Amino acid sequence: MKNETTQRKYEITRRKYETTHRQYKITRRKYETIRRKFEIKRKEYETTKSKYEITQRKRETTQIKYETTRRKYETTQKEYETTKRKYEITQRKYWITQRKSETAQRKYETTQRKYETTRRK
Repeated sequence: MKNETTQRKYEITRRKYETTHRQYKITRRKYETIRRKFEIKRKEYETTKSKYEITQRKRETTQIKYETTRRKYETTQKEYETTKRKYEITQRKYWITQRKSETAQRKYETTQRKYETTRRK
């Protein structure tokens, strides 16, 4: 009798163990599936993060290039304005000199005619 009771207890315990073991295997498969999904998501995250950081560095580099180009443009613009003013001043001096030259030429021609007229007399 004691042996039968012990046998029944053993059978109950064994069935509990088997049930628990099946549950463990199911839970472990679920865990492994979730862990693999997590690893995939983690790799995706790392890739995305890396791409973001690369894009951020490119953006910063582009900003620096833009600022450099803008400063060069502003310098060139100032040089252009200065050169333009110098050109306009030189052009005015040229026109004044040209008018003086034309006036002097006319005076010379007038004086020459007077001289020729006076010499003939």
